Amino acid sequence: MAQADVQENAGGIASPLEGSWIFSIDEGAVSFTALASFSAGGVFFGTGSLDRVNPVSTLTGNWKRTDPNRFDSTAYFLAFDPAGNAVAMLKSNQVFHLKGRNELVGAVLVYSCNLQGENCVSVSPAPGKVTGRRME
Repeated sequence: MAQADVQENAGGIASPLEGSWIFSIDEGAVSFTALASFSAGGVFFGTGSLDRVNPVSTLTGNWKRTDPNRFDSTAYFLAFDPAGNAVAMLKSNQVFHLKGRNELVGAVLVYSCNLQGENCVSVSPAPGKVTGRRME
């Protein structure tokens, strides 16, 4: 275990990613703000500023550390028609790199799936760019 990890674990924080973040997401034609939380045990929740314009549920998923400052996350969320019926499940694959304790950068790809989260097809022409800062 790296010395920095030992010190963080002694302070009660299992990972430097844990906590809540404010994201700026740029997917080319669409840019928006999102809020996300990374919990101990690998639980991820998020929501975006456009979620009421294009009605979708809260993102629910998981995350894991893949390198000392790199984290991968997969989240699913439901898309709704104007009547409020779920019509698709969307999948978001994200990669994050911590640039500092309170700053991260990353990329995101989005897929459209059936309502069971299967048979997913990419809807991202290219990875979206993510920048984030920790909520204080």
